[in-house]
Amino acid sequence: MTITVNLSVKAEQRLRERAVDSGQPIAHVASELMEAVLMSGPETDIRPVGMRSDEDFSEYLERMGVLGAFEGTVRADGRPWSEIEAACDAH
Repeated sequence: MTITVNLSVKAEQRLRERAVDSGQPIAHVASELMEAVLMSGPETDIRPVGMRSDEDFSEYLERMGVLGAFEGTVRADGRPWSEIEAACDAH
């Protein structure tokens, strides 16, 4: 099967580096990586780097300083951050 995949600049760079390191064409390396992920089964747990196995994603974001980072910070338009938080919680 032939597919087209849009990668971030960083992901493309890492893919190219893997291809160079392995001496294989980039398409072959990409195919092997996709095959490995797809054939690993549903029990595969894909987590962000540094996320502990015993925490959920919101705990990870809070520990990394993403959640709550704007607390007490005034938005440029003067509206409270709670409006955004409420809208996110509603969805």
